[in-house]
Amino acid sequence: MAYCQLQTISSFSFGKSSIKCGEYVQKGKKLNYTSLSTGDINSAASFPYLYKACKDTDIKPVYGSFINVKVGDATYFGEVIILSEQGYLNFMRLINSHKDIYDDQDLEDNSGLSFILKTEESKFKDAQFLKDSNPDFFKLSKLFVNFYFGIEIYSKEETQTVEVLRNFVKEHSYNYLAFPKVMYLDPDSGYKAYEILNCIANKTLMSAQPESDRHPFFLLSQNSANQIYKSDEIEATQELVDSINFEFMKKRGEVLKCELADSAATLKEEVYKGINKIFQNNVPQEYLDRLAYELKVIHQMHFDDYFLIVSDYVNYAKTNDIKVGPGRGSAAGSLVSFALNITTVDPIKYGLFFERFLNPLRVTMPDIDIDFQDDKRQNVINYLRNKYGSTRVALIITYSTLKLRSAVRQIGTVFDIPEKRITKLSSCLSSKSKNFVEEKANNYRFKKLLQDKYYQDIISKAEIILNYPINTSTHASGVILSNTDLNVNVPVSIGDVNIVGYEQSILEDMGYLKMDILALNYLTLISNIEKKIVENGKQVPNIHEHLNDRNTFEILNQNILVDIPQIESFGMQQTIKQIKPASIMDISSVLALYRPGPKENIPVYSKRKNLHTPYVLVSPLLKSILRDTFGIIIYQEQILQIAQKVAGFDGGKADLLRRAISKKKVAEMEKLKKDFIQGAIDNGLKQEEAESIYGLIYEFANYGFNKSHSLAYSFITYTALYYKANYSQEFYQACLEKTSLSDKKFVKLVSEMRNFTYRVINPSVNESKETYSFEKGNFRVGLNQIKGLNSKVAECIINKREIGGEFKSLGDFLIRMPESDISEKEFKVLIDSGAFDEFGYARSVLNDKIGELMMARNFAESETELPLMQKGENDFNIRTFTLEFNALGVVLSRGINKLIKDPANFFSLYLISDDPSEYNGKTIVKGITNYQSRTLFLPQGETLHKNDIISIREEETNYANPRILSYKKEIVI
Repeated sequence: MAYCQLQTISSFSFGKSSIKCGEYVQKGKKLNYTSLSTGDINSAASFPYLYKACKDTDIKPVYGSFINVKVGDATYFGEVIILSEQGYLNFMRLINSHKDIYDDQDLEDNSGLSFILKTEESKFKDAQFLKDSNPDFFKLSKLFVNFYFGIEIYSKEETQTVEVLRNFVKEHSYNYLAFPKVMYLDPDSGYKAYEILNCIANKTLMSAQPESDRHPFFLLSQNSANQIYKSDEIEATQELVDSINFEFMKKRGEVLKCELADSAATLKEEVYKGINKIFQNNVPQEYLDRLAYELKVIHQMHFDDYFLIVSDYVNYAKTNDIKVGPGRGSAAGSLVSFALNITTVDPIKYGLFFERFLNPLRVTMPDIDIDFQDDKRQNVINYLRNKYGSTRVALIITYSTLKLRSAVRQIGTVFDIPEKRITKLSSCLSSKSKNFVEEKANNYRFKKLLQDKYYQDIISKAEIILNYPINTSTHASGVILSNTDLNVNVPVSIGDVNIVGYEQSILEDMGYLKMDILALNYLTLISNIEKKIVENGKQVPNIHEHLNDRNTFEILNQNILVDIPQIESFGMQQTIKQIKPASIMDISSVLALYRPGPKENIPVYSKRKNLHTPYVLVSPLLKSILRDTFGIIIYQEQILQIAQKVAGFDGGKADLLRRAISKKKVAEMEKLKKDFIQGAIDNGLKQEEAESIYGLIYEFANYGFNKSHSLAYSFITYTALYYKANYSQEFYQACLEKTSLSDKKFVKLVSEMRNFTYRVINPSVNESKETYSFEKGNFRVGLNQIKGLNSKVAECIINKREIGGEFKSLGDFLIRMPESDISEKEFKVLIDSGAFDEFGYARSVLNDKIGELMMARNFAESETELPLMQKGENDFNIRTFTLEFNALGVVLSRGINKLIKDPANFFSLYLISDDPSEYNGKTIVKGITNYQSRTLFLPQGETLHKNDIISIREEETNYANPRILSYKKEIVI
């Protein structure tokens, strides 16, 4: 007799189950199940995954969720099963009310839902409890037309005691069915995974649980179910499933509409208004023709409202001091987007294709991705919520899963494995492999480590929990805009911004429109640079009028690229050295070429560009298309151009060809290849020429990059380069303000600024502001950047200067800054940071006298009443160096090489800041240098002590993880 499993908790009940829907359905198929259900408490999280797992099988998915129902003074726990579309809508209404317990008013309309009462607790085998609770059970049976007692048996003892419940339900004519709970697929690996996940969720250590204590909450075979439960209980499960008529996946979303009488007319009006403004009412015919075509396609695809909505929130950002990117992705190929000021790259001028964005032959949802400065992205989302309503705008949930490193780290925590061991193992793992087998095949270091059984054991445990969901987050950019209340059709969590409880792909399949509102930190940097340009009395330039700036390309080709978006990596610098970019199109080419696969063409591209190496094209028809990229197909748009020019395809069909080849759609490729060859022959080419050009397209279709995206992003890169070259003060000040003094990026900035003769100098109680200020070619560290100095103290110092003028002396500072304004500890960090150096006292003298100074200031009325101190040059020594590093995170006043006797003959210098230790045959020291602290693993040799200075020589070839080859102790002055 066929049994249908109805009570299964999924892994989306973090820590309460190890059931993954895909594995669950596969196991169910092997056990001859015809129907499987999942359910989590007040949640629909597992629904999409159960749907996907069952989609191409004969197994019917059943969607359930556990809820608490209050009847009178008592609360009962059970599972609601969705029977119909109305049941789904009623269930959404319930969970979107965000209650822990539902009463009869909440359940007044529960049509389309069944309720199965859980009877796992021992009280349900107690006759007196059942008798006393019968009025509640009767109310439940009236509340839910489809009400069942779920019969649960988990031990031999319960096979006897459950008879009390069976007799009760039969006596009172209640419906009942077999209802065993499943929390893991099998009692072995499934249980182990559950046990570990449970410890992770509850943040507890693993304990050895005796086999006898394990509950049999695994998926039963059909035979086992029939042996444990009675035939009518088994039959009832099938009857319930047969009564279900519900499809989870259907169009539920409705694209947001503008409240306009005629959206198409409004869009057309706004587009032509925008293009006339760009061309000052003298629009070339080519642009008018392209706009007419694009508007026609947009209207045919019913996207008029979409463009107006995007234009509206982009316009809101641009008029409210929110930096917006020039465009990204294929949307930059739309002239309508350009005319609406959504994008700022002219698609006709730069040869970008509308069909790459919207193809009339391939109906898909539109996708205009927009970058906003990252610190104001939320402002845009708030604008949408205020305009369209908080119930129609929401973020999208994502589930973080346990990958290789995170799985190893969780095992370390749960099994209390020493941190050093876990770090050693996790640090050698890459982020590319899908599993440990793949990692072992491609990672020699990991493979070698696995020779140790200790690490084998850790990995064997980590494998068990790999790819399980561990927590929730929100999609980095996706925002759902719905024309109807989202609460009606999908689960929505409430908060500052609502979050839809289904992931992006499911929402798109359901017909919901996703807007990509992205946060880009480099737009924030550019915005801050421009604000500083204005503050300094200069005018912010129009970058599009300065695209051939000589200074900019000099900076680029000299590889002065710190904090330049997309091109500051070592690999990018090497590419730039080869290609020697001299135009915005060259920058776009660099961005497109520096990717796996296309990288192979960089040397060829470089030779053809800079050495004018000759090359031969298959046909003269390709010359105009490939001239700017020296005969190499770099962009997807070039494939579209070739298909149009050679084979006579229209834009839509050309894009279908590109897509078919890149997606390896064999049947479609064959048909389009025939059309291409025939079109080329009709266009006057020979068969072999046509075949050769198609082969060229086939070869490069996978490598081709979206030119719309590459070119649009090249403008962000160019803008940052232009500001560095022409507004270097504002550029570096903005960079410094976003970079911590102890950040590795700070070292690079300080080093690079020497090209502009800028230095970063110590803070000063008279000159420093809250953050960096620029004075006489130097950037002065701000008071808020001193570690241990309260921001209120910094504010107080600045206010005292503004009201009473600068501090004339140390005594003047002490008298004007009493104990209530600054503590002894804060006074000391000012000394150590160098903030008092201008008064002419050695820092060591001030530190030695700090107690007396603090005491004297409490009663001193003039500077003469303070302790007498001898002025003199700052005695820079190891103590001074260490204290400044502690106060700032860097040492700016003097180089570490000034502390050793022979500064001309050393490698990299480090001051040992703590007592050395030993591990695994290595000497471990914590070393500091002017701009960084670092743990050094040294070959054993000389005996070292705290405050020694060593010079080390490292492996030059391994930049990511350099190995120390040798070291020596330096003689200190």
